[in-house]
Amino acid sequence: MKDLFKNMHLDKQPPEKLKKVVISELETLKLVGEFLDLFGPTFFKANFQLLGDCSEKLEKKKK
Repeated sequence: MKDLFKNMHLDKQPPEKLKKVVISELETLKLVGEFLDLFGPTFFKANFQLLGDCSEKLEKKKK
């Protein structure tokens, strides 16, 4: 079965340059995932709450 699979797909390999680009993109996505795991949703939630509080204060000052 493995031989059949190899024979069918051996000539349809993507170019080396494309492989390198795809691997590079995967590494970038892994780094983004690690960044999000590190800071987590609490970090972003806190920042958005601060932005919301600031905008509310500005609206109150304008009134």
